[in-house]
Amino acid sequence: MKLMCSWCLSEGRVAYLGERGSLSDTRVSHVICEGHLVQLRAEVQIANTMYPPRQENQPSPSRKSKGFEISMSPLH
Repeated sequence: MKLMCSWCLSEGRVAYLGERGSLSDTRVSHVICEGHLVQLRAEVQIANTMYPPRQENQPSPSRKSKGFEISMSPLH
């Protein structure tokens, strides 16, 4: 099975990362390369600092916009 970085593919870069399993298996599996994994982890870390996870007992945040309150809670 051929391993291809889907992020590299979307950028038009060389995405081939190697083979896994039997060489006669011609299927393609999309994975993430080391460089894009580092980038993803950095972006998640930044997002977690900007928007820290809500604690279970905390009320959900809301924003006010032109007199309307916008809840950030998911709909059930």
